[in-house]
Amino acid sequence: MARTIGELLEHIKGLQERDGRGENVASELAQVREELEVAKTAEALRQTRGGSRYAGQHSAQEVADRLAAGGVIMPGQNGLVPGVAQLGGPQVAGGEGAKFFRDVVSAKAGNPDAQRRLMASKAWEETTGGAGGAGGFLVADQVLPNYVPVRAAAAPIRELASFFAVQSDQVVVNIEGNQIEVEHLGELVTKPDSTGSIAQKVSTVHKVAGTSTVSDELLADTNGTVATLIGGQFGRAIGQAQDIALLSGSGVGEPLGVLNTPGVNAVAVDGQTGRLLYASIRKAIGRLREKFYAETELTVLLHPRDATKFDIAEDAEQRLLFSGGLGQALGPVRVVVDANIPANTGAGLNESRILVGAFRELYFFSRQPLTVESSRDAAWFEDATVFRGVERYGAALVKSEAVEVLTGITP
Repeated sequence: MARTIGELLEHIKGLQERDGRGENVASELAQVREELEVAKTAEALRQTRGGSRYAGQHSAQEVADRLAAGGVIMPGQNGLVPGVAQLGGPQVAGGEGAKFFRDVVSAKAGNPDAQRRLMASKAWEETTGGAGGAGGFLVADQVLPNYVPVRAAAAPIRELASFFAVQSDQVVVNIEGNQIEVEHLGELVTKPDSTGSIAQKVSTVHKVAGTSTVSDELLADTNGTVATLIGGQFGRAIGQAQDIALLSGSGVGEPLGVLNTPGVNAVAVDGQTGRLLYASIRKAIGRLREKFYAETELTVLLHPRDATKFDIAEDAEQRLLFSGGLGQALGPVRVVVDANIPANTGAGLNESRILVGAFRELYFFSRQPLTVESSRDAAWFEDATVFRGVERYGAALVKSEAVEVLTGITP
């Protein structure tokens, strides 16, 4: 039966007193100190993991079954002592067994030397490769050092917009209205008179937010990984909600989206093949160039379903028309794929649209950047932590003539 830390300390104290009287107890003292280190390691494991998940070679089958099911062994259960290694034989209170378990604790804390020693040791192979009566096993943590983000739609249109940090809940933008007319004139000829104007575009700041509740046990067991994951999820979810609003927002409780902005020119496409869609895009680019927008300022924004048509478009000889991709064919015009573009419009509820424009004329007003906060008070009785993600922003397409919309694209 292994002794407690207190008992070992008392034993060491007695040996030190005997050593002071000249007795030769050096060997026994070293052994007890080694045993004390094992006991401290066991206690550390118990504190950090709520018990031991190590079963020795001679453990009962029910103990192995309990561990395999995710259970733990607490002190006093089945006569087992957490953290005391049983490597291929009777219980080892010191020597290589103690060193092995100290390396386990140090490796869990991130010590690279301890990790290398563990991976190179025969004990590691035995304890991680065996099961039950086949040599004992060590159940390693199943928490990954990082997480694999789920696939989610990004928010590309926000990255194309002009960004402004603001301090008020309503933003007014002054823009040009009517143009002033001028002419070349001869002497004594009446000059043309026109009324120029300045229009105002008003954008209201809106809030997009959500909450997520996580048990305190899960937070502790994952060493903070869940908190990082939740922060990333809020970022993606809020970004996607913004992207949808910037594209097709109604203007009620959310910004007015580009597709719903009055004055945006909408033109039906010439056809459904990659060749005809390309012709429609080229014509839209030409109309924007007539409004003095350079090709280097323009972006084609399209749904993934429509982008595929360019990838598979072939000529009469079954050669790919766009072997270098649509982006290469359009030269300086940028191509961005956005899965948030609605693909359920039209009479058949299966039509999508392609946007071509100078999206720098879309203004994004940041009132409060994405903030993720946590609180245990909100779910105190459930032993849980509540995370809240909030962002406040506004947006407006300040010049509707800067965007062309190609409509009627079917699968």
